[in-house]
Amino acid sequence: MSTDQGYAPKDVWDAYHTSKEEVGDDLNPSGWWAERWLEFIKHHPIQTIIDLGCGTGGDSLVVARSGYTATGIDFSQAAIDRARRKAAEEGLPVRFQVADLAAPLPFDDAVFDATMGNVSLHLFSDAVTHQVFAEIWRIVRSGGYIMFHVNSVQDMPYRAKRYTRVEELEPYFYREVHGQTMHFFTKAYCYELLSNWKILSLRHLELSGDNGEVFKCVWQAVGQKP
Repeated sequence: MSTDQGYAPKDVWDAYHTSKEEVGDDLNPSGWWAERWLEFIKHHPIQTIIDLGCGTGGDSLVVARSGYTATGIDFSQAAIDRARRKAAEEGLPVRFQVADLAAPLPFDDAVFDATMGNVSLHLFSDAVTHQVFAEIWRIVRSGGYIMFHVNSVQDMPYRAKRYTRVEELEPYFYREVHGQTMHFFTKAYCYELLSNWKILSLRHLELSGDNGEVFKCVWQAVGQKP
């Protein structure tokens, strides 16, 4: 399965989301990641938010329920179809559409108050990751915000328990056995990607389950566009 474009192809994600739905499962059904942003959003001049790599819409729905104008984009048609059904069931006016994060995004310049990327911006090669962050910069208004969670290099042993890495494509960038690609970020890499932004927060989080055992490590970051 080719990853020459610098990330997993669309059919990997369609198959992933279709298989989840077939067994009654969902990816982040509660919008747990977005809930971590609500307090910040509430205390800053934010109304329009785009959820980058929204999957089946859990995070977009969280911000929409709180009264914000939400847009969600994802590479997978299967994920977007499911997100639209969920929004319709709740009567929430979320705009969901298929879009490739690694391509020029289908939005004008400076149209969003904030972007939210919850474990969705770490799927690309170094070159493509920089393209993604350049597009984020373009679509956020002056004074607006970037918010994201990305896998840290400390997450590598935890993820390896669930997904087997089969090929190192670049430093800290791997292809996994099911075709997905995964990039693990260092603190220095986060600073590099946010070099144009005023960094308001950059924290390393170790996430634990009900049993108290760590299962995931991420960088949580907020930046403001000057």
